[in-house]
Amino acid sequence: QKQDILTFDQLPTSGSDNPVRSGGVSNWVYGTTPNTINSGDDLNDYYTPGTYRAGSGSIAATLYNCPTASGFRLEVVSTISTVASGYQIQRLYPNNSDGEFFMRRRLSAASGNWG
Repeated sequence: QKQDILTFDQLPTSGSDNPVRSGGVSNWVYGTTPNTINSGDDLNDYYTPGTYRAGSGSIAATLYNCPTASGFRLEVVSTISTVASGYQIQRLYPNNSDGEFFMRRRLSAASGNWG
């Protein structure tokens, strides 16, 4: 019988070697390395499930259908099995300290508004 086991190493309780306390944990993505979003891309074209990243505000400023002026991480999930006829959700997390995020849906070929 197979068992999945998840273990964690203990973090140091003080000092600069503590990555959480020293601000060393930022823009992490669970399980994947994000794909790069290039200057001039249209976020309406990002409907394949996965994780994507625009590394800076200078890239975000060139994008079409982008709700933020800062760099960001974009997650795309599909709620129906086929992308062509499916329903996708885009969640966009800006690299700022506001704690905000944006979300919208895409049904068939029509992207909704960011909210």
